[in-house]
Amino acid sequence: DEAIEVCRDALRLQPEYASAYAVMGQTLWKMGLVERADEAYRTAIRLDPADPAAYNDLAFLLKTSGRLEEAHEVLEAGIRNTPENADILATHGSVLEKQGRLAQLLANSRKAAQLAPDDVFHVVNLGHALIKGRRFDEAIEVLRGAVRLDPKYARAHQKLGLALDLCGQDDEALAADRQAASLDPNDATTHVNIGTVLMERRLGEEALASFREALRLQPDDFFGQVNLASVLNQLGRAEEAIAACRRAIRIQ
Repeated sequence: DEAIEVCRDALRLQPEYASAYAVMGQTLWKMGLVERADEAYRTAIRLDPADPAAYNDLAFLLKTSGRLEEAHEVLEAGIRNTPENADILATHGSVLEKQGRLAQLLANSRKAAQLAPDDVFHVVNLGHALIKGRRFDEAIEVLRGAVRLDPKYARAHQKLGLALDLCGQDDEALAADRQAASLDPNDATTHVNIGTVLMERRLGEEALASFREALRLQPDDFFGQVNLASVLNQLGRAEEAIAACRRAIRIQ
């Protein structure tokens, strides 16, 4: 591969060039050579322990390979070496969430938002962590701030809608969800959230349309088929509900 050869040429001239190993890791991973990519990233980190991108890339590789504890260890090392980097804290948060370490997820998210208070991505991550911790009122406050920070960031409206729904404020939740859908109509989760609020309000036909749109965007989603079955059951369409359940079982 041409990119690998370029990296090798750079390393022949400068064997301690950490960035070349990081780029080689990215290329090897794209080629499906996971173990060799892992080795290249670790070499990049050894040569430059203060480079946050190498920790993030290696951790993402490990996370997607199901090696969560290794990803956790890599990111903890990255945080020790680059303690003021919000992006490493965010990546670590995504691993902590998968591991069910919600208290540490919230602590990481708070610190990342403190380090980057004007970065809507990190502010929304804090809102998400608060929702996971069932601190809905605080989540709503944080997420309203995220919407003010960047009114065109769809994920801020989506998470705000979820927090509002969980607090029973369904009118505001639906408005936030619909704003999210207008900004990013191809996000299946937003359509699921809209359908959920509509189903809670016994607006079955409208909920059905939202769930169908979510499945059009993400047809192999197990929970999407379960949602579809639920609303069909609410509408008294038992045979269609059973068919949706069977599709969910096949997906699982």
